[in-house]
Amino acid sequence: MQKMIRAASGLLALTLLASSTTAAAPAHDMSTMAVPLSAPAKSGDPNTWAELNAFHDVLQAAWHPVANGDLTPARASAAQLLAAALVWRKSRGPAKCDNAALRAGMAEFIADARSYADAVKRDASDDAVTETLRRTHADFEAIAEPCMAGAMGEMKGMKKP
Repeated sequence: MQKMIRAASGLLALTLLASSTTAAAPAHDMSTMAVPLSAPAKSGDPNTWAELNAFHDVLQAAWHPVANGDLTPARASAAQLLAAALVWRKSRGPAKCDNAALRAGMAEFIADARSYADAVKRDASDDAVTETLRRTHADFEAIAEPCMAGAMGEMKGMKKP
């Protein structure tokens, strides 16, 4: 079941990226992440967290085009991003990642993801959508850093909206 959900999430992300009218933001090297984002989830594998990976896939597809002024993917995937965040919150991951600090930050993260989805649903301004998505992205970086420390450092120099 998880493989089907992951495949569907990846297909939607690719569809959103393909429908973008502007060039995508530069890709970053994800190979140094403690929890590989492109790795398929394996039952019992302590180094993967499928739900975190699925959320990050949706976030990446929404967030990076915003750096180039393209909010189409961000608006199209807001509900999916919130749903993926809620699924991630209910899941359990590797002990090095799924810890008290992550769980403590999850409430604010979910609140900001909900604000982002609500802003899109009410057809808020581009500035409002960008700001709520920025907060969601910042929350994600803050709580997921123990899982993604190598890649987070590389991403710091990337162009952000």
